Amino acid sequence: MINLPNIMIVGLTGISGAGKSTVCGILRKGGFEIIDCDGIARDVADNRRFLSELQTRFNADVLNADGTLNRAETARLIFNDKGKLHLYNSIIFPYIIYDIIGRIRSSAKDTVLDAPTLFDCGIDMICNKIIGVISNREICAKRIMLRDRITEEKALERLSIQENEDFFKTNCDYIIENNGELSELVSITENTVNKLKGLT
Repeated sequence: MINLPNIMIVGLTGISGAGKSTVCGILRKGGFEIIDCDGIARDVADNRRFLSELQTRFNADVLNADGTLNRAETARLIFNDKGKLHLYNSIIFPYIIYDIIGRIRSSAKDTVLDAPTLFDCGIDMICNKIIGVISNREICAKRIMLRDRITEEKALERLSIQENEDFFKTNCDYIIENNGELSELVSITENTVNKLKGLT
């Protein structure tokens, strides 16, 4: 059993390009500590033990000549092959979870885990509540194209290997749909914060 502090732990997940970062900002203003799990994953990618395991189990081509992670090549491989994505995740998730637990233990505030792969890595099991942010597939693709400067084809490929809206509607306690104006997203998220705090 994992020993955790007596705080509220909220999982925040959803479809890529749906607007999780904006929702995170609103949750932070609502008094929540935010743990950026993608940021942790980027830090873990510099961990020598992780890189050694990756090289052994994955593919030496994902490392640069100096032994660092070749991020571009790794992204190209895992975003186009579900098998490689699953293998990569199985290697990196234990390192990410270890870091997340450490950060939660040092927190004195209610905490949000901003984790696109919340369910994949199993960290949803420690969450009191889970928020799913979803959006129309075409809207998500356009946002990804602008954010990552990739083609529509590449954006749709990324979305094709992710869970769809129905998955999040089934597995999350709260759903935030972000298909409209920013003001609407702010209103829905603030209402969700009030529900989490028992104010509505």
